[in-house]
Amino acid sequence: MQYYYHDQNNRLVIPNAGVLNPLTRTVRAYDVEIFQGKISALRPTPKEDCYLTPGFINTHVHFTMQGGLKLSEAKNLLQNSPQQALELAISHAKKTLAAGITTVVDKGPPGVLNTINFYNEFSKYDPNKVPTTLYSNYTLSYKGAAFADEYTKMIASASELEETLQTMYANGSKIIKIIPETELEAENQYIWVLPEEFLEQISNFASKHKMLTAMHGKGSKAIDMAIKYKINHVEHALQASDAQLKELQSNKTSIDITLEGFARRLQAAKLFPTKSLAYHEYEWEQARNLFHRLCSLNQGKAYHYLNFASDAGSHNTPHASLEELTIMKQLGLEAWEVLRAATINGATSLNLQHEIGVIDVHFNADLILWNKNPLEVLDHDPTTLAQHIANVIKNGNPLW
Repeated sequence: MQYYYHDQNNRLVIPNAGVLNPLTRTVRAYDVEIFQGKISALRPTPKEDCYLTPGFINTHVHFTMQGGLKLSEAKNLLQNSPQQALELAISHAKKTLAAGITTVVDKGPPGVLNTINFYNEFSKYDPNKVPTTLYSNYTLSYKGAAFADEYTKMIASASELEETLQTMYANGSKIIKIIPETELEAENQYIWVLPEEFLEQISNFASKHKMLTAMHGKGSKAIDMAIKYKINHVEHALQASDAQLKELQSNKTSIDITLEGFARRLQAAKLFPTKSLAYHEYEWEQARNLFHRLCSLNQGKAYHYLNFASDAGSHNTPHASLEELTIMKQLGLEAWEVLRAATINGATSLNLQHEIGVIDVHFNADLILWNKNPLEVLDHDPTTLAQHIANVIKNGNPLW
């Protein structure tokens, strides 16, 4: 069923749409009018024939990665077949948009070969066919850090760091992605290895150039450093204490747990048994425990800055998936908070809360059109969420 039409002035009109507002927790019926990529009018109407939410925002994807078991596969493709890597990334991005994800944060590539050129080329693609993509065109790390050496841009000096940051900024990077700690070591420790002066330099550069910072931070020390330097996005946060979570919240730091990524990696480890099974079991249990605490951190209410962040494209984690939202609901987050995490929280974390994340006049017309109220779907069978998407609207243009 088609739920929209174009009027005599070529405005897109969605009549009798139940508009869900994650800020006010209301569903109100409107005739929604869209013109030149913006919401131009909301006219009250007495009934609901369909439902509208803001487009979803996934703040942790990797379009340069393919969702396989090995980072080396993605790195080799970038190195040896850059055009094929670009075409594959665009294919993933198209499918991502079709899943209702209209904005993403690409948290960086494996390796450093071809990546500046890759993102420059990717950003030229038709903006009506792929999600709006903010990216970190390098992933920065230090000797000894997780994924260091061949899979990241390993920084050895302050001068090299400054040159790299300037290159990132000049080539359109809006995010600075940092990996400052080791993988899980003995006694379940993630060891901090990044010189603190480097983190201070990154923080100062980001502030000066209005860029965002994102830290791969699983260990307690990383959380402390994220608090001290007011990092914008903390990824994973597995060993964060409740006290640290409160401090992160007071800094308005977004938490990108990536539940789907942890669940998928554990699933793969069980299917293909390796020495890492215990490692993946530990991280999944930590993620679940953390999420339960985040759901009730504020006297039974959720952490204020929780994002939809799936780690799409990383180990065994697909693009174009809403499973992160399904897991959030299954682990106890109420439906309105799931919707909030997928919309206005993501927008706020990107400083785009006056452009996307809610449905209001003058906001971008990046929307999901539903054949059923998604709150009811989340409450009764969250695994079917994607099946109730009737259309996706990007910049005022329906995909179908």
